[in-house]
Amino acid sequence: HLSKTVTLWAKEYNAKFIVGITGIAIPNRLEVEKPTVYGVGNTEDTRKLLQEAKIPPFEEGILVGAYALLIKECMKEKQPNITLLAEAHLQFPDPGAAASTIESLNTLLGTNIEVKSLLEKEEEIRIKARELMRRTREQMRSLQKVQEQELRGIYV
Repeated sequence: HLSKTVTLWAKEYNAKFIVGITGIAIPNRLEVEKPTVYGVGNTEDTRKLLQEAKIPPFEEGILVGAYALLIKECMKEKQPNITLLAEAHLQFPDPGAAASTIESLNTLLGTNIEVKSLLEKEEEIRIKARELMRRTREQMRSLQKVQEQELRGIYV
């Protein structure tokens, strides 16, 4: 397991905590201006750090996959872990979610990583996604008209 190896490595080198970063797909992401980033801490100290950084706790839902395994291994080995989960698009990259996560990391770790280029990309993707949705609606309308014309001669 990669998660076990990472956890044991962090423990061997006395890492203060491990940070995992992932996303939570939300259906209305196009309408969300600034994605919320939630946090999961596996110790009282990591939960306190999240609270001090004003990162809301992930209280409802389930975690699966690599990040769930990493948290599990950290709990088993008593290695502090913080996992950040940003609201994100399900089917395509989300620079806005990445920017929100980095901003949360900046607050949490006291760093100053620049997010301007990610925010510019987010706007570009938002515009393209809306255009794609508009064209899809137009196609659906024209298909509906064709179906209505084909069904005109059928009586029940």
